[in-house]
Amino acid sequence: MKSYRLGYCLWLLSGKTLPERIDFLYGLGFRSVAKLQSTGSEKSAEAREAAQVIRERGMTMTCHTNVQANLKDGRMDPDFARRALDDDLWWHEATGGAVRSCCSDLVVRHDPRTVLMEDTIQLAGMQREILGGRGILTGIENSPEEYALPEDFAAMAQHVSAVLWDAGHANIALNRLPQLQGLTMEEYLDAVPLPVAEVHITDNHGERDEHLAPLDGNLDFAALRRGLDKRPETPVVSLEYCKDIGNGLYDHDITIPAERDKVLRATDRLKALFA
Repeated sequence: MKSYRLGYCLWLLSGKTLPERIDFLYGLGFRSVAKLQSTGSEKSAEAREAAQVIRERGMTMTCHTNVQANLKDGRMDPDFARRALDDDLWWHEATGGAVRSCCSDLVVRHDPRTVLMEDTIQLAGMQREILGGRGILTGIENSPEEYALPEDFAAMAQHVSAVLWDAGHANIALNRLPQLQGLTMEEYLDAVPLPVAEVHITDNHGERDEHLAPLDGNLDFAALRRGLDKRPETPVVSLEYCKDIGNGLYDHDITIPAERDKVLRATDRLKALFA
């Protein structure tokens, strides 16, 4: 079986400073961290120190640059997208080339939910333009419904170099989409025609995005592992574990013993599944 580099989604941890949180994760055995979209990091002393920690520890980094929280007149704001991607580039340079991938969600407009596919393709082009020439994989994260079928990934292949495989989204798609029912997670991965840049590990019961700790839902992790082991690439495997997403609670505060213990328990399970 393959050996995977384990990562953690930094936006789901709080408490102490960012460099201290990264050192906390390093001490748990994580060798990669995932960053949510940001701008102006070069102006932040904390970000500069965090980048130095990543560089000194020999860690890698993945970037998750979403733009839908900053739409302008209901469409993607290209100026914000460029600032966010330039920020990813700053992290790559400040960490000594640690960034391995930069992937995003579909660009969507909420209430009612509308997928902005033209904007998504534009964002993918900007990712490729700013980051692709540096060996950084760029792509779009699979969704539970709108970007979930093998033909969807094949159509996106002309715009991206990889896919961010959200295991929780895949579990929902397998349970809810008629075109996929009857497939195992292994078979689903077999049908993906793009390299997998990163895997977000989060569990659920196949109906909605619960962001549970591994093994607290019904996701078939054995089939996920088999599917990943067969692929030619070896993606970073990043834990994306929320405190209580159903009640709008996302990050675990590592200064609170009970919350830190939950992170430790989820980490132990991740290691048992992928280390």
